Amino acid sequence: ANYYPDSTFNCQPCTSNCQSCYNDTACILCANNYILFQGSCILDTPCSSKVGFYYDEKTYQCLPCPDNCTSCNKDLCYICDNATVLDNGKCVNQCTS
Repeated sequence: ANYYPDSTFNCQPCTSNCQSCYNDTACILCANNYILFQGSCILDTPCSSKVGFYYDEKTYQCLPCPDNCTSCNKDLCYICDNATVLDNGKCVNQCTS
């Protein structure tokens, strides 16, 4: 475990799944497979269960995917709704040639 100095300058361990921390409530680097969310290390993004949204790491918010997209990241759509098709990371009415 990694440690931080408490108010009496004694070494205290960071919380589990945290590789580096300021104190017992503020992690700054998470262990593998964990995501930093508002100072805590979580296994999954807070909006992964919301269809049509993605987690923005800069703003710590769930943001909507582009129109007709049900699964995406900041830059690309992965899954389109039934009315459209996926073409180069975007949902379109028909494939471009």
